[in-house]
Amino acid sequence: MHASEDIEVNTKKIVSYLKSLAKERVDVAAFHKGVLFGYSCRPAFWWRFDMGRIEKAERQILRSCRQQKIEAVVGTVHE
Repeated sequence: MHASEDIEVNTKKIVSYLKSLAKERVDVAAFHKGVLFGYSCRPAFWWRFDMGRIEKAERQILRSCRQQKIEAVVGTVHE
């Protein structure tokens, strides 16, 4: 999956993939390292980085996994 620096767009893509994969009866979906933030290395991105956006995205993905009955490995970031 192509990921950008837009955390919300990436989250929507992940949730969409999870729904699609669950319909195909996939048990576990794995997404690449840094998928939530596009693995950005631009200093400007990190200067304005808001961990709350990541935490919200993680909650949305977790909720989707529970609803769709699918597990996911998601490349994220921590403080």
